[in-house]
Amino acid sequence: MSDKPEDTTEAAAKPPKRSMGKRLLRLALRLIVPVGAFLGGGAGAIYAISSGLVEPPDPKADEHLPKLAMDDDGDGEKPVISYYRMKDSFTSNLKDSSRLVQITISLSTRYDGKVFEAVEKHEDAIRARLLALLLELTPVDVTSEAAKRQLRLRMRDAVNDELKRRAGFDGVEEAFITSLIIQ
Repeated sequence: MSDKPEDTTEAAAKPPKRSMGKRLLRLALRLIVPVGAFLGGGAGAIYAISSGLVEPPDPKADEHLPKLAMDDDGDGEKPVISYYRMKDSFTSNLKDSSRLVQITISLSTRYDGKVFEAVEKHEDAIRARLLALLLELTPVDVTSEAAKRQLRLRMRDAVNDELKRRAGFDGVEEAFITSLIIQ
C-alpha cells in the first residue's frame, strides 16, 4: 500500500486546461503551414526552372492546338463561328424496325481551321463512329424533338471523342441535323 492518500477530487479526473496562447499557436500553425507549403512549392518550381534542373514549358508545344477564331468588326473582337458539312449523308437501318433513316450532319466551331482540318483528315473514322451511333437508333429516337436534341449532343460528343483520340484535341461545339429522311 501507498503512503500517499488517494486524490478523489474532480480536478484529478479532468485533463489540464490549455492556455489561450497555445490554442492560438496551434491555430496559426494550422493556417500558416499549408500556405507556406503552397508558396514554397511555387518558389521551388521557379528555382528548378531557373537553375536548369527542369526545362521550362515549350511555348511551341501548343502550336498544333486550335485557337479561337476572332473577327474584329470595330466593336471589339468577337468569336467567328465556322460550319462544316460532312461530305456524304448517312443511311442506316433503325433498330428493331424495317425502316431506314438518311441523315445529313453539319458541325460548328468557334476555333480556327485546325478543327475542321482534323475532321477532314479523320473523316472516315468519324463517319464510322457516327454510323455506329446511328445503328442504335429506334424510330422514336428520330421523331421526337427531345430525342433529336439528345442525338445532336451524342453526335457532337462522338466527333469530339474521335478528334481527341486521333488529333489530340477537340473543338466541335455543335452538331446539326441538316437533313432527315425516314422511310
